[in-house]
Amino acid sequence: MTIIWHGQSLFELTSSRGKNNQVNIVIDPFSEEVGLRVPKLEADIVLTTHDHHDHNNAKAVAGNPFLIDGPGEYEIREIFIQGNTAFFDD
Repeated sequence: MTIIWHGQSLFELTSSRGKNNQVNIVIDPFSEEVGLRVPKLEADIVLTTHDHHDHNNAKAVAGNPFLIDGPGEYEIREIFIQGNTAFFDD
């Protein structure tokens, strides 16, 4: 697995299971309002942890990603994700 931090809250994870079986995950893509340029990204899965402009710019991610923005259990392309509710103070 490769993990890349793109600044602010944005992480890109790439999991490879062989030459032609790769899954790209993007977590918390930010808006350019934070003062950083959003890199060109394409993903299979996008996760947003909360609904603020510095964490929820899913439309900046190319492709047709599956969006996870709430609690639940998910399986996408043999990747298992469990989202939990947590308290966030504004």
